[in-house]
Amino acid sequence: MKHKRFLLRALTAAGTLALGLTMVATSVLITAPAADASSHREAPLISKDAYADNTDTYVFVSPENPDNVVLMGSWIPFEGPEGGPNYFEWDENVLYDIHVDNNGDAVPDFTYTLQASVDVQNPATFLYNTGPIGADGSNWNRQQRY
Repeated sequence: MKHKRFLLRALTAAGTLALGLTMVATSVLITAPAADASSHREAPLISKDAYADNTDTYVFVSPENPDNVVLMGSWIPFEGPEGGPNYFEWDENVLYDIHVDNNGDAVPDFTYTLQASVDVQNPATFLYNTGPIGADGSNWNRQQRY
């Protein structure tokens, strides 16, 4: 009787182990390979003008107000946190356009155009900010407006 219980437990453990290994092997085999992320510098002409390079555009329904749609855009690729404190600014000579097509005909129904201007608070320094930037922006030396 002890031998049968031992054999049953051994077979159950071996079956569980085999099932677990099969599941792991299957998940490894059917998992999609990692996709390469966009370099955001893929277009030959825009690679010469990083300030005008629209790297990402986001459109989503506002979580606070489902009657509103939010449009967001990012420009200037590969800007890492170690690039501070003097991050790239929007170029005052570039028009940043977001074209919106409301009916799916691939023709813009309207366009948002943003243009930046920089207001330097303290021209005696090159720094982006002269201390921690708070809600009042008092230490924000190179203030941008759109």
